Amino acid sequence: MADIYAIWVKKRLDPMFREEIMVAVARANSCRFCDFVHGQWALAQGLQEEDLARIGSRSEPQEGKSERALALAFAQALASGDFALVDPAPAGTMRERFGETATRDVETVARVMTLANLSANTADAFFSRLKDNPSTHSRLADELILGAAFALVYPLMMVVLAVLQRRTPLAVLRDFLRFKAPGTEET
Repeated sequence: MADIYAIWVKKRLDPMFREEIMVAVARANSCRFCDFVHGQWALAQGLQEEDLARIGSRSEPQEGKSERALALAFAQALASGDFALVDPAPAGTMRERFGETATRDVETVARVMTLANLSANTADAFFSRLKDNPSTHSRLADELILGAAFALVYPLMMVVLAVLQRRTPLAVLRDFLRFKAPGTEET
Protein backbone atom coordinates (compact mmCIF):
# COMPACT_ATOMS: atom_id res chain seq x y z
CA MET A 1 0.00 0.00 0.00
CA ALA A 2 2.89 2.37 0.66
CA ASP A 3 4.03 2.03 -2.96
CA ILE A 4 0.52 2.70 -4.27
CA TYR A 5 0.28 5.82 -2.09
CA ALA A 6 3.72 6.99 -3.21
CA ILE A 7 2.93 6.42 -6.89
CA TRP A 8 -0.59 7.87 -7.09
CA VAL A 9 -0.70 10.43 -4.28
CA LYS A 10 2.92 11.52 -3.83
CA LYS A 11 3.52 11.19 -7.60
CA ARG A 12 6.73 9.20 -7.27
CA LEU A 13 6.11 8.28 -10.92
CA ASP A 14 5.31 11.05 -13.36
CA PRO A 15 1.48 10.94 -13.78
CA MET A 16 1.72 10.91 -17.58
CA PHE A 17 4.22 8.02 -17.47
CA ARG A 18 1.92 6.17 -15.07
CA GLU A 19 -0.97 6.60 -17.52
CA GLU A 20 1.23 5.39 -20.39
CA ILE A 21 2.00 2.24 -18.40
CA MET A 22 -1.70 1.77 -17.72
CA VAL A 23 -2.54 2.10 -21.42
CA ALA A 24 0.21 -0.39 -22.33
CA VAL A 25 -1.16 -2.91 -19.84
CA ALA A 26 -4.77 -2.29 -20.90
CA ARG A 27 -3.73 -3.05 -24.48
CA ALA A 28 -1.88 -6.19 -23.39
CA ASN A 29 -5.04 -7.30 -21.57
CA SER A 30 -7.39 -6.21 -24.40
CA CYS A 31 -9.41 -3.97 -22.09
CA ARG A 32 -11.18 -1.42 -24.27
CA PHE A 33 -12.72 0.50 -21.35
CA CYS A 34 -9.38 1.00 -19.58
CA ASP A 35 -7.54 1.68 -22.85
CA PHE A 36 -9.96 4.52 -23.61
CA VAL A 37 -10.09 6.07 -20.13
CA HIS A 38 -6.37 5.94 -19.42
CA GLY A 39 -5.53 7.03 -22.96
CA GLN A 40 -7.72 10.08 -22.43
CA TRP A 41 -6.10 10.74 -19.03
CA ALA A 42 -2.65 10.47 -20.63
CA LEU A 43 -3.69 13.02 -23.25
CA ALA A 44 -5.00 15.29 -20.48
CA GLN A 45 -1.57 14.97 -18.80
CA GLY A 46 0.09 16.20 -22.01
CA LEU A 47 0.84 13.05 -24.00
CA GLN A 48 0.67 13.61 -27.76
CA GLU A 49 -1.82 11.62 -29.90
CA GLU A 50 1.03 10.08 -31.96
CA ASP A 51 2.75 8.85 -28.81
CA LEU A 52 -0.50 7.39 -27.51
CA ALA A 53 -1.01 5.54 -30.79
CA ARG A 54 2.51 4.04 -30.55
CA ILE A 55 2.06 2.55 -27.07
CA GLY A 56 2.35 -1.20 -27.38
CA SER A 57 3.67 -1.02 -30.92
CA ARG A 58 6.25 -3.66 -31.72
CA SER A 59 7.71 -1.57 -34.56
CA GLU A 60 10.51 0.12 -32.60
CA PRO A 61 13.74 -1.97 -32.59
CA GLN A 62 14.71 -3.16 -29.09
CA GLU A 63 18.18 -1.57 -29.15
CA GLY A 64 16.77 1.81 -30.19
CA LYS A 65 14.01 1.97 -27.61
CA SER A 66 13.84 4.90 -25.25
CA GLU A 67 13.77 4.19 -21.54
CA ARG A 68 10.04 4.90 -21.48
CA ALA A 69 9.42 2.47 -24.34
CA LEU A 70 11.46 -0.21 -22.54
CA ALA A 71 9.42 0.32 -19.37
CA LEU A 72 6.16 0.07 -21.33
CA ALA A 73 7.35 -3.13 -23.03
CA PHE A 74 8.34 -4.51 -19.60
CA ALA A 75 4.89 -3.72 -18.17
CA GLN A 76 3.22 -5.38 -21.16
CA ALA A 77 5.44 -8.45 -20.83
CA LEU A 78 4.51 -8.73 -17.16
CA ALA A 79 0.79 -8.45 -17.90
CA SER A 80 0.93 -10.80 -20.89
CA GLY A 81 2.80 -13.44 -18.91
CA ASP A 82 0.63 -13.27 -15.79
CA PHE A 83 3.58 -11.63 -14.00
CA ALA A 84 5.88 -14.60 -14.55
CA LEU A 85 8.52 -13.38 -17.01
CA VAL A 86 9.77 -16.20 -19.18
CA ASP A 87 12.88 -14.20 -20.00
CA PRO A 88 14.46 -12.44 -16.98
CA ALA A 89 16.46 -10.06 -19.23
CA PRO A 90 13.78 -7.31 -19.34
CA ALA A 91 13.68 -7.13 -15.54
CA GLY A 92 17.48 -6.90 -15.43
CA THR A 93 17.46 -4.15 -18.05
CA MET A 94 14.78 -2.29 -16.10
CA ARG A 95 16.79 -2.46 -12.87
CA GLU A 96 19.95 -1.29 -14.67
CA ARG A 97 18.28 1.67 -16.35
CA PHE A 98 15.65 2.66 -13.78
CA GLY A 99 16.82 1.24 -10.45
CA GLU A 100 15.01 -1.06 -8.05
CA THR A 101 12.34 1.40 -6.85
CA ALA A 102 11.26 2.56 -10.30
CA THR A 103 11.21 -1.05 -11.56
CA ARG A 104 8.99 -1.99 -8.63
CA ASP A 105 6.78 1.05 -9.34
CA VAL A 106 6.27 0.00 -12.97
CA GLU A 107 5.38 -3.50 -11.79
CA THR A 108 2.98 -2.11 -9.17
CA VAL A 109 1.18 0.04 -11.76
CA ALA A 110 1.00 -2.99 -14.09
CA ARG A 111 -0.50 -5.15 -11.32
CA VAL A 112 -3.09 -2.53 -10.32
CA MET A 113 -4.03 -2.01 -13.96
CA THR A 114 -4.32 -5.74 -14.59
CA LEU A 115 -6.76 -6.03 -11.69
CA ALA A 116 -8.80 -3.16 -13.13
CA ASN A 117 -8.65 -4.78 -16.59
CA LEU A 118 -9.93 -8.11 -15.27
CA SER A 119 -12.83 -6.32 -13.60
CA ALA A 120 -13.69 -4.21 -16.64
CA ASN A 121 -13.37 -7.17 -19.01
CA THR A 122 -15.73 -9.19 -16.80
CA ALA A 123 -18.22 -6.31 -16.88
CA ASP A 124 -17.76 -6.18 -20.66
CA ALA A 125 -18.60 -9.90 -20.80
CA PHE A 126 -21.91 -9.04 -19.15
CA PHE A 127 -22.66 -6.49 -21.88
CA SER A 128 -21.78 -9.13 -24.50
CA ARG A 129 -24.14 -11.55 -22.76
CA LEU A 130 -26.91 -8.96 -23.07
CA LYS A 131 -26.25 -8.95 -26.82
CA ASP A 132 -26.70 -12.76 -26.83
CA ASN A 133 -22.98 -13.35 -27.18
CA PRO A 134 -21.87 -14.77 -23.79
CA SER A 135 -18.20 -15.37 -23.08
CA THR A 136 -17.08 -18.93 -22.49
CA HIS A 137 -14.45 -17.59 -20.05
CA SER A 138 -16.80 -15.82 -17.67
CA ARG A 139 -19.48 -16.62 -15.13
CA LEU A 140 -22.83 -14.85 -14.95
CA ALA A 141 -22.55 -14.20 -11.19
CA ASP A 142 -19.18 -12.48 -11.65
CA GLU A 143 -20.53 -10.51 -14.58
CA LEU A 144 -23.55 -9.30 -12.59
CA ILE A 145 -21.48 -8.15 -9.62
CA LEU A 146 -18.78 -6.44 -11.67
CA GLY A 147 -21.27 -5.13 -14.21
CA ALA A 148 -23.20 -3.39 -11.41
CA ALA A 149 -20.00 -1.92 -9.94
CA PHE A 150 -18.89 -0.85 -13.39
CA ALA A 151 -22.23 0.85 -14.06
CA LEU A 152 -21.64 2.96 -10.94
CA VAL A 153 -17.96 3.79 -11.49
CA TYR A 154 -17.60 4.30 -15.25
CA PRO A 155 -20.00 7.26 -15.50
CA LEU A 156 -18.00 9.00 -12.76
CA MET A 157 -14.82 8.42 -14.77
CA MET A 158 -16.49 10.00 -17.80
CA VAL A 159 -17.37 13.08 -15.75
CA VAL A 160 -13.80 13.34 -14.40
CA LEU A 161 -12.45 13.06 -17.95
CA ALA A 162 -14.90 15.72 -19.12
CA VAL A 163 -13.72 18.09 -16.38
CA LEU A 164 -10.04 17.38 -17.12
CA GLN A 165 -10.58 18.00 -20.82
CA ARG A 166 -12.99 20.91 -20.36
CA ARG A 167 -15.65 19.10 -22.40
CA THR A 168 -19.13 17.83 -21.75
CA PRO A 169 -19.60 14.29 -20.41
CA LEU A 170 -21.77 13.59 -23.46
CA ALA A 171 -18.85 14.50 -25.79
CA VAL A 172 -16.56 12.13 -23.88
CA LEU A 173 -19.19 9.38 -24.03
CA ARG A 174 -19.54 9.89 -27.79
CA ASP A 175 -15.78 9.53 -28.16
CA PHE A 176 -15.89 6.30 -26.17
CA LEU A 177 -18.68 4.87 -28.30
CA ARG A 178 -16.58 5.59 -31.43
CA PHE A 179 -13.36 4.33 -29.83
CA LYS A 180 -11.59 1.40 -31.44
CA ALA A 181 -8.55 0.08 -29.60
CA PRO A 182 -5.41 0.00 -31.74
CA GLY A 183 -5.10 -3.31 -33.54
CA THR A 184 -8.81 -4.16 -33.38
CA GLU A 185 -10.69 -4.85 -36.56
CA GLU A 186 -14.20 -3.82 -37.48
CA THR A 187 -16.61 -6.71 -37.09
